[in-house]
Amino acid sequence: MARPMTPPARLLVTAIALVALACTGDPTAVNPGGPSLAKGGKPGGGSGPRVDSVAPSYGYQGDFLSDVKISGAGFDASAEASWERNGVPDPKITVLATRFISASELRADIAIAGDAEISLYDVAVTVTVSSVRKKGVGIESFEVTTAQVIATACATSNAAMGVNGAGQVVGRSCDQGFVWEPGAGTVSLGIGIATDLDEAGTTIVGASWSSATAASDGPALVWTRSGAVWVRGELPSDGLTARANAVASDAAGHAFIIGGQVKEPVSKRSTVNRPTLWLVSGGAWVRTQLPIPAGLPSNTSLNLLDVNAAGQAVGGRAGDAVFWEPDGGGGYLATRLPGTGQANGISADGTVIVGYAGGVAAYWRRASGTWTGPISLHASCGGASSGWANAVNAAGVIAGKGCGGAAVWKLSGGSVVELRLPGLGNQDSSQEAWDVNDAIPARASGNALKTAVYWDLPF
Repeated sequence: MARPMTPPARLLVTAIALVALACTGDPTAVNPGGPSLAKGGKPGGGSGPRVDSVAPSYGYQGDFLSDVKISGAGFDASAEASWERNGVPDPKITVLATRFISASELRADIAIAGDAEISLYDVAVTVTVSSVRKKGVGIESFEVTTAQVIATACATSNAAMGVNGAGQVVGRSCDQGFVWEPGAGTVSLGIGIATDLDEAGTTIVGASWSSATAASDGPALVWTRSGAVWVRGELPSDGLTARANAVASDAAGHAFIIGGQVKEPVSKRSTVNRPTLWLVSGGAWVRTQLPIPAGLPSNTSLNLLDVNAAGQAVGGRAGDAVFWEPDGGGGYLATRLPGTGQANGISADGTVIVGYAGGVAAYWRRASGTWTGPISLHASCGGASSGWANAVNAAGVIAGKGCGGAAVWKLSGGSVVELRLPGLGNQDSSQEAWDVNDAIPARASGNALKTAVYWDLPF
């Protein structure tokens, strides 16, 4: 495939691990002299303060944050807050003041150093009870991050789903598609979901969207830019429900191939997704349905999730990764990739396909016309969470979801390096990177805590 005023781009400084290493769980904070604490800051026994949450739960290198709200219990006028790692105050986050509001609320002013580590931090509150110092800790309740907010959270999940080389980002926010441009901010595209855009920034693709069903419920959509206005249109689908997932750009950067699927009835009670390309012909979009690979029933439901400028496309279904390419005679060949998995993205040169297999992010390589893989991008997530890869750029940077949230991987020769992407505090399992552009250094787009975000990468 191919995300308010944004703080300046900051270099990601985070732990880099070889893919051969297993993903680890969250580190455990040390709390010397205080009560035994479970993750989330709830005391395991004894009396003393308790830290439940921190708002905002994130900040940036060089920030000054006033009135940070610390919620919990057992606070009094002696309360002092500290931002800690490994059980001791971190010197790169200075607490300038702690103000007592009530037994369940404190307010703090903090200064984050320009070289503070991009990481999760514990927030501790210490009170004096009968001359005894007691401490409660909100484990990993604050994050110094590089995730840049595009669209804030609402009742439905938001995500920045596509990003082009100019850094323009599209996605969904509160059941509406949006486009975000550096220096210009966010523009709503109306009800729907925007999934990708061309390199020229003149065409956006997507679909109608229902938060109730978390699925497309109308035609595939295309928005075309006319001056400063985005004009909404529909891709031909014979009146059937459809979705456009990806767009390929020509040498001038303009959209000329769109990939997705159309939902067709196969009986009175069932429908299937048919992999579909829309190609420009005579100034209009013309629909072409792609074949089902040999060995799969004709009524198999398949999604088409990505396409490149050569007309090569990938998708399939869980357990069957599929690759399509032009046959040289006006038709298309369909090939099932080796192994059991799902294909989500393809490189511009058609030599790398990314997706997942065995519950973790994986990729396939093509050499001399033969696909090999799936090759895992990291070790098993241990059953706690699944991982997958969504997109790959021309430099071999892959965007997706690792064991602990959003991640990118860098393919370099025969090695793979994994980089965890920071979120907006209080990491959740839904955080992921959806796309990565071809800029150097690259920009990835995705979501964290139901918020559309992007990251500027260090490579």
